Amino acid sequence: MTMRLPLAAAASLLAASAGPAHVDDAFDLSPRVVPGQRVEIASESSFIGEIEDLSVSVNDVEVMGSEFGLEMTIRTESSRIEEVLAAADGVARSKRVDFGRQTMEMDFVADQPGSTKSEDADFDLPLDGRSYLLKLDEEDALQMEEVSDEDLFGGELEEQLLGGLSLEVPFADLLPGEPAQVGEPFELETGEYAAEALDMVLQCADALDEWKGMEGPAISISARWILDEVQLEGTGTLREVEDGIATIDYAMGGSYEVDDLISMVEAADKPDTPAPEGAEGTLRGEVLLKGVGRFDLTAGQMVEFSLEGEATASMNMSAGPEVAVEVSAALSHTVTLTVQ
Repeated sequence: MTMRLPLAAAASLLAASAGPAHVDDAFDLSPRVVPGQRVEIASESSFIGEIEDLSVSVNDVEVMGSEFGLEMTIRTESSRIEEVLAAADGVARSKRVDFGRQTMEMDFVADQPGSTKSEDADFDLPLDGRSYLLKLDEEDALQMEEVSDEDLFGGELEEQLLGGLSLEVPFADLLPGEPAQVGEPFELETGEYAAEALDMVLQCADALDEWKGMEGPAISISARWILDEVQLEGTGTLREVEDGIATIDYAMGGSYEVDDLISMVEAADKPDTPAPEGAEGTLRGEVLLKGVGRFDLTAGQMVEFSLEGEATASMNMSAGPEVAVEVSAALSHTVTLTVQ
């Protein structure tokens, strides 16, 4: 699967495919909740990355190239239930979040002349089985309390992982801030979605920190470093409204750049000797995604959301040897929400 269109071009295609707009086709897609409402959220994600091209040269002579290959597959499954305990004017004042299964599978295959090395592993992720109460205090500041059966696992990791938890309706930032017309694109506030995606990456990275079988810590540190640089932008286009369900097409894109690649590599690999003086390197890439969401106008909730797309990266490093690497990855993310 390839996605090479710029974000603006992708948005234009989505708008064109939505059909003609009409003045009276404005629909209110405002999210809302009521006390006692329960939303079960189940998601599946996959990441399949591979080296497209590799060249390692010393004194302009290639010493490693296409004979080396690497493919990494990560699959995650997660579920949680959000129950609104108190609400006012369609907005939650307190709710309970119960995380169900949070799991990851990983396969890693590296080919080089004369040998192939492969590893696979399954992990339970840190938020597996955790429960939290969220509420606004008298000054409308968000308070969070863990109510899991086990003791609080605490520390900086928990603070990072819970950064995406809020009283907002799930995926509210993927909905228009005002009534939308069929065929008219609207800009997205992707912050909450990006935060939730980062939470899953952080969970996976934490699990990989404990995996010594295939450079788990190096993979997790690199993933954290790169994700911190990605900035997503996006548009949504209301395609149609039928039987009380609004279908929205999405286009998202972002780029990232790591100028101090040497520091990232040393943090991830922890070599016995530091890089030679004058070593330098850069990592640049982009992410392009397209997807579909379905919003239930009666429930005031998104009930389905899916994204798929591609991430690419180009790495160039001079640290004695000259290294050039091209990497690509196919991404997918599917969420089903059941409103009770």
